Amino acid sequence: MRPEPLLSALALIIGTACRLGFDERIPFDGAGAADRGAPGLLSAYLAAVNQPAPPSCPDVPVAQAERVLLVVSQQLDETTLVPGDFTVTDDRGVTTGPRCVTLAPAVETDEDNTIMLVGDFVPRPEVTIAAVTVVGPLRVKSGGSLTGARVDEVIGVAHSIRLVQAYATTAKDSEVGAPQGCPATTLEVVRATWSGDLRVTTPPADPLSAIVVRDAAGSSLPTLGVSFAEERDGDNILDICLATVDPPAMLEVAAQTYLAPNGLANPQTAIAIEL
Repeated sequence: MRPEPLLSALALIIGTACRLGFDERIPFDGAGAADRGAPGLLSAYLAAVNQPAPPSCPDVPVAQAERVLLVVSQQLDETTLVPGDFTVTDDRGVTTGPRCVTLAPAVETDEDNTIMLVGDFVPRPEVTIAAVTVVGPLRVKSGGSLTGARVDEVIGVAHSIRLVQAYATTAKDSEVGAPQGCPATTLEVVRATWSGDLRVTTPPADPLSAIVVRDAAGSSLPTLGVSFAEERDGDNILDICLATVDPPAMLEVAAQTYLAPNGLANPQTAIAIEL
């Protein structure tokens, strides 16, 4: 396909998503502040306030702490991940650092793109987090540096989760493969990263009707469902199983399909799929 028709088709998809009420804050290029060629931070989400530190941070000395989830555009080199890599700035201009950083719970070898910062970031209820900055020598597995990367819009704890990245790969060539819980007939996988950990609703939403994958022309592609293992493992990664190798262009998820850690259901959300 020549570039001009492809761009026109993609523009049509964007317009359709906005008219349907999908989250217009998400940039269509799926990269937020980061280009795929230059690693960066895609989102920051205040997932919990005044809660005990998670089991992955057993040495945190505060009984009650905040948790901020950062999504990175590429897989992290976890050997470079330390608390001193980050600063958290509140709306008063006060800067603090996390007491603990961890990749949990998204710790499978093909994930490693979400960081949990744990610390005392909100000393009073009226204080909000304004920005998160990488100040240390944090790197991604490809060797690129994240030093200087910054998020100036931190999603507050009163909000739910949304899509922040999606990419596609054939099941045959992917490190993901045909994920556990996907049918053996899966030909392609769309891996979706959310701003925060997701939980299934009660009763669970039907993914075949709640999740739509579209091609560049706006037509829906045959979806076999989502990976049961990824849907219920408590992290922010979701694999969508496709019965085609046709290139996908857009992922759409209906409102009230999943719950954030705070119990709020997701809004309608859509994002471009990287190939």
